[in-house]
Amino acid sequence: MPYKITTAATIKPVSLDEIKSHLNLEVDFTSDDELLEAMIDAAVDYAENFTRRALLTQTIEAKYDSFPNCFELERPPLASVTSIQYIDTDGATQTLSASNYTVDTTSTPGRVVEAYGETWPSTRDIINAVTVTYVAGDTSAENVPNQIKQAIKILVGDWYKDRESYIVAVSNVNELPHTAKILLRPYQVFL
Repeated sequence: MPYKITTAATIKPVSLDEIKSHLNLEVDFTSDDELLEAMIDAAVDYAENFTRRALLTQTIEAKYDSFPNCFELERPPLASVTSIQYIDTDGATQTLSASNYTVDTTSTPGRVVEAYGETWPSTRDIINAVTVTYVAGDTSAENVPNQIKQAIKILVGDWYKDRESYIVAVSNVNELPHTAKILLRPYQVFL
């Protein structure tokens, strides 16, 4: 299912000051702030893509060719469904009433199914005929698991220190960020 983030998270799971503390940099050292902020963004993207989770609140738009029996929405945790739109058999875009479907925000990944006694409408036989817009992620950085935060710090630390993909040391090559992957693995979601 193709999806895109239409509204990114406005907060980060790890702050610039936390990264500076992790790197043993003085808080008033600001020369690399722009670089560190970019590295934090990249590390958060890495963590979200590796775990297939939305760490903090973001709006996502997912496309389907038709209505499945059950929508399993990527990048949990699912907070809410904003809308379900579809192109009807006449080619007009319609918005499905929320009373026609049930949202499961408890499961991982979140799910959407027909409401009891309802059936999905017919769609035009074209690609991306159904669009689900939803909100995923947590509302607070404090709720992001510490292992994920530590992985983000390790990634930024590795990138800041070495600035290359590989380090060569005493006849062996170590790919970075192995430790970060170990910390993130328990949080991976598989569809």
